[in-house]
Amino acid sequence: MRERPDLRAAHDEQRFTQLDVRRQIAEGKIDLSVGVEARRQQGLAGTGNSLGFFVVVPLRLFDRNQGQIERSRQQAAQADLQALAVEQAIRIEAANAHVAYEVARELLASFEGGMLARAEQVLATAEYAYRRGEASLIELIDAQRAHNDTRRTYNEARAAFARALYEIEAVTASGGWQ
Repeated sequence: MRERPDLRAAHDEQRFTQLDVRRQIAEGKIDLSVGVEARRQQGLAGTGNSLGFFVVVPLRLFDRNQGQIERSRQQAAQADLQALAVEQAIRIEAANAHVAYEVARELLASFEGGMLARAEQVLATAEYAYRRGEASLIELIDAQRAHNDTRRTYNEARAAFARALYEIEAVTASGGWQ
């Protein structure tokens, strides 16, 4: 899962939207300003010292950024659901690729385990019987067709196995299958 760029992009989008929610909440807060002022006056009439404190509070009665906060929360929820959908899609792809691999591997093993050799043996037997006159040309052609079908199906099984390996590599975003 860590190697999939689409999932990394979905997680990056999640982080971005969470940061946007926090930023919008911060922008909705009231900013207080506190200050201190000291003055020394000296003039013809005399001298005077003054010390002042002040607090500035903006009166934001109706605008506390509620709309932008809700928008960013909805975007964050949508990003969470999209990341979950990407994860589920990857899991489904991986399960399908594994099933396709197992089916192709078993089919290829059945061919390599003796089915192809038996088809060649049947063809050789039919050829031998035809040469001796014990089988007709139709029987020889039928045996040749059955052998050709078996060979074609074997080649299709090899291709399906190769496709299954490629699909596993694509789903796992890996460089090769061990």
